[in-house]
Amino acid sequence: MESLATHALIFLSLTGGGAVVIWVARAGARGRLRRNGFVGFRTPTTMASDEAWAAAHRAGGRLAEIGGWCLAAAGIATLFPVSESARTAVSLCGAILLGGFVAAGAWVGVRAARDIAPPDMER
Repeated sequence: MESLATHALIFLSLTGGGAVVIWVARAGARGRLRRNGFVGFRTPTTMASDEAWAAAHRAGGRLAEIGGWCLAAAGIATLFPVSESARTAVSLCGAILLGGFVAAGAWVGVRAARDIAPPDMER
């Protein structure tokens, strides 16, 4: 049997993580996320220039944001009175959807950045 503290930790982790991904994705898509070594789509192609970075986040940011919403929704769903196995399944689904949407956003973003990257950059 899970304790109330465990429920709260799961809820806060999933919704908080989702909120961070949503914020980063929106900031990147709107051009407010500068090139950095910590958050965003960081590949050699996207890091090649500020223009490539911006193009990648404009193109892939919406998909990453959807992933953040999936994780946050999973966190909210863990508040419902369900079995531990159902709560685990919902949490896992949220995490898998997050990973899939962020990976898809990165793929779309890198493709957009390749159109901007210098010719000597490996494609």
